[in-house]
Amino acid sequence: MTTAPPPAPLRKALHPFQELQRLPDPIVAQDVCADTGGVFDMHRHERAQLIMAVTGAADIITPSQQWRLKTGQAAWLPGGIEHAVRPRAASYFRSIYLRPELAAGLTLGSAPLPVSPFLSELACRLADIYYGGDDRALYPHLVALILSEISATRTEAPSLPLARDRRLARICDAFMADPADRRSLSDWAATIGTSNRTLERLFRQETGMSFAEWRQLCRMLAALRMLRARSPVQRVAWRVGYDSPSAFTAAFRKTMGVAPTAYWPGARHEHSLSNQGSDRRAAPPDTALPDRGQAGYRLHPDALPRR
Repeated sequence: MTTAPPPAPLRKALHPFQELQRLPDPIVAQDVCADTGGVFDMHRHERAQLIMAVTGAADIITPSQQWRLKTGQAAWLPGGIEHAVRPRAASYFRSIYLRPELAAGLTLGSAPLPVSPFLSELACRLADIYYGGDDRALYPHLVALILSEISATRTEAPSLPLARDRRLARICDAFMADPADRRSLSDWAATIGTSNRTLERLFRQETGMSFAEWRQLCRMLAALRMLRARSPVQRVAWRVGYDSPSAFTAAFRKTMGVAPTAYWPGARHEHSLSNQGSDRRAAPPDTALPDRGQAGYRLHPDALPRR
């Protein structure tokens, strides 16, 4: 894979943001480097946006929901939707903006999407054009390949709604950092200095879920990342707070609708728990697994006419 170009502040863009949005090009690209604690205020634009976290992480905020975008993931924002971006660390983002008529045929959820190495490379080459660093003759071929790759991308798991209330945000951050955290809502109420009833009400109000439902989804999404790396079910169960693979498998089926091993790379069908060994507590976890999405790609032979 080609080394990513330097962040936007170190390169001179050929077009300011508003001018970039008005170009007749079917797809345009832009790089943005953001500092910790900065916020891109609520805004909207006619073009749909695929925002990719090249490095760092951010919370993507819309009037109806909020979710966490991690390195190697992307978020799909339909044209016209109001949104804001809140970086969680010094971050480098790349966005692809599509004209409405192109975006209309794409059915992507708003939950974080995996970014394949191929799509990442294509986006890098497209961004180079808008920073004067690549041959414009490549443009129609990049457009055709990017559209094909985006259309082949699918959200593989439900999104985890996040809360804006600072008390709930503290709880959410703790469980995302350690899904095996066993503290109850009563424990958190005592820690934060508020009532159990208040926290439960806020959880339903801001996430649409009870605390127990939110925590279980958080654990299952953490488990997905480990399963995609083909980590044994027993180990995954321990690392997300379950004492036995049977209890974990039951919770996973309830949340995801399939057995955990259905998410192993190359899995063709569900596997029974009997294939996973005895029901006993797994050994302590070893080093953290990388958070990498899985995605294939299809190439379409058609290309848009060159401008």
